[in-house]
Parts: sequence; C-alpha cells; structure tokens
Amino acid sequence: MKIKYPIEAFALAMILFSKNMKEALITGILIVFLTTLGWVVKDCLGHIKLGLLRISVFISVMSVGYAVFQIVFIKIVPMEMNTTIMLLQLMIGLLIVKHLLTKDAEENVNVMLYESAIAFACFIVIGMIREFCAIGSIFGFKIADLSFMTENFQSIMIGFLFAGAALALVNAIIKKRVYSLNSLLVIVPVVLAFRPFELNDVGDIINFVIGIFIPIFIIVSIRYKLIFSSLGNAFKKLPIELISIGIVYMILTAF
Repeated sequence: MKIKYPIEAFALAMILFSKNMKEALITGILIVFLTTLGWVVKDCLGHIKLGLLRISVFISVMSVGYAVFQIVFIKIVPMEMNTTIMLLQLMIGLLIVKHLLTKDAEENVNVMLYESAIAFACFIVIGMIREFCAIGSIFGFKIADLSFMTENFQSIMIGFLFAGAALALVNAIIKKRVYSLNSLLVIVPVVLAFRPFELNDVGDIINFVIGIFIPIFIIVSIRYKLIFSSLGNAFKKLPIELISIGIVYMILTAF
C-alpha cells in the first residue's frame, strides 16, 4: 500500500526544524494542521471544477501556513527569520499542497491522520535526540554535559541523516513504502539554501553554481545506484536518499 501522509513535507521539516524538541514539536503540529486544513477545503469544495479546487487548496494552505509559521516562529520558538527560512517554510506548504492534490491522497482522513501522527512522534523524538546530543538539553532543560556532545548534531548534514532514519522508522511502523516520490523536491531546496562547501578566490556566482551542482550531481548518480541495491522496503527511495545526501554533506564539508 502507498503512503498517505505528506512524507515530503515531513522530510523537509525534519531536515530543517529538528534541531531541538520544541522546534520539532511546533513544526510537526503545523504540518498536521495545514494538511488537515487542506483536506477539509478539498472535501468541502469537491463539487467544483478541478482547476478551481486546486487553486482553493493552494491559497488556503499557503496563506494560512505563511501566517502561522511567521507568528509561531517569531513569537513562540523564537527563531531569527530571514528570507531563506521563509522560502523554505513556504516550500513545506507547497509539498503539503502537492500531496493533497495527488491521486494517491487518501479520501479517508483517519488514515492520513494516523500516519501523520506516527511521523509527528518520530519528528519529536529526533528533535529530542539532536538537542540532547548537541547541548545536553531536552525541551530547553539542561540534563547533562557529556564529552561527546557537540553542536554539529544540529547541522544540516545530521538533519539529513536523522530525517532519513526517522522516515524509515515511520514506514516500518505503518508497514508501507515509498514508491514514486521525487526526493529532489526535498533535497534541492536545502542544497540551495545551505551549500556544503564554498570555494575561495572565485566569484560569488561561480561559487554558488559549483556549490549546488556538485552535491546534486552526486545524489542523482547515487539514486541510480540505489535502484539496484538490496534494501528493506522501509528504506527505499526517499529515506535512503536522505541518508546518502547526509553522508555526501559530511564528505564535502570536510574539504
């Protein structure tokens, strides 16, 4: 059976907003809320033309999502907002809309909410683990100060690794697998925003192009190799590709 929860939106959010438990908790709530909102709009307006229905879902999810993300991340988390973060938040909204408008979207909201709840729980867990391993805290409360702890656990490369592992766990729990999702919709926005390396003594444009071309070229090459690899169903497609790009980030960051 195919996955019914918005896995791409959860994947992008897990990479970017699982640095600590509070951030993961709030972002997960927003994803479930926006997915439910979009489903309600789609269900209520199901009788109108398909084009108008798509526009309605898009406008409702994107407008409410933008407003809520701004309020929550400025007033509650709080987080320093910039154009990059805002665009990535909008990308999460777009991935939710994409999921809702696909033929595979489940008409029974109970299935969607069940799978989203499992993903939400795993989201919180990786936020808790990353926060503890980085600064020895859980939900902002200092627990320990151990020698292995480093703020590198809150880096993007670790975000990729944890996101891939978390999604594999979700898929194993719900006993489903990813079939035809395009992982580049998740990976490319992150690479554009957080390049794994920068070159010295070259122009900004060349630096930008090389910085995004190399990791994307590598992950596209890896994707074709992974097609013929022997993996458990839970790891296939998006989860293992996120783990792979996390390893690529580790290698490229070292140079």
